[in-house]
Amino acid sequence: MNILESQLCHIGADRLSIVTDYPDAYHLFCSRESQLYANTCERKPETSPRLHLLGILTKTHLELSCMVETHLDSRRELKRALTQSIAQHHNKFHDVQLEELALITHLWLYVQGYLHMDFSLANDHAAKCASLIAQICNLDQHQQRTNFMASFYHGQHAAPSSTLSLFKRWLTFCFGSNRP
Repeated sequence: MNILESQLCHIGADRLSIVTDYPDAYHLFCSRESQLYANTCERKPETSPRLHLLGILTKTHLELSCMVETHLDSRRELKRALTQSIAQHHNKFHDVQLEELALITHLWLYVQGYLHMDFSLANDHAAKCASLIAQICNLDQHQQRTNFMASFYHGQHAAPSSTLSLFKRWLTFCFGSNRP
């Protein structure tokens, strides 16, 4: 297990169902980006490893999104041609970059949730990526966005609660949130 995979396991991201659905894409990502992650952590030890993880996932997500978007028309045509010409066997063909984009999006949103980042920004990214994937795979983009956002929520629930956060929840519980 490399350092990147270790960090993903440490925060529980390896338990997402997408990781078990696409283990080859997961291991490829971890092995390909591990050295960059290790170098970044070494060069900036004062920054949390989780923030470096967010940075690596952001970089990878942007790269994959651009690659998929750049070749959107040809991907749609290829999918259509496969479906029409070899209908009964078209499910045997996989778009590896599209699978990796889905995996990275889930991991990226999970880490955002884990870090308690802004929901609306995560939702916007999930919607954009869901729209991109839905255009190629003829999926319901709202269902795909919901699936992505589930990873965000899993990340939130997996994150350790700080003492301040627990105290704020207790105060809200005792005194309500609508009081001055």
